[in-house]
Amino acid sequence: MRAVALGRVAVGVAALAAPEPAMRLFVGRDARRPAVQLVTRGLGVRDLALGAGALVALQTGEPARRWILAGAAADAGDAFASLAGDALPGPLRAGFASFAGGAAVLGLALARRLA
Repeated sequence: MRAVALGRVAVGVAALAAPEPAMRLFVGRDARRPAVQLVTRGLGVRDLALGAGALVALQTGEPARRWILAGAAADAGDAFASLAGDALPGPLRAGFASFAGGAAVLGLALARRLA
């Protein structure tokens, strides 16, 4: 549980600090575009907040399940959004959807263990 929360914090920090390399794997050369970097930083803030919230909850004994579920919902939204349009070429779209969808499934499984 803690490792997943730390991973989300790390992803958030990476997206904030270096948005182009953080998104290059998912969107290719478009990661250089200022609009993509803006959105990447926004996603970074989201992931940093969700991961930090889960970490604090785990450390203080507060319920972490809500934080984990919120992260899973965000990841599921990312997966659906990547499949909904044609902004990404097929292989990138499938890769991004698989990555985000996998993270959503993991989050749901972890939240279930906390129930």
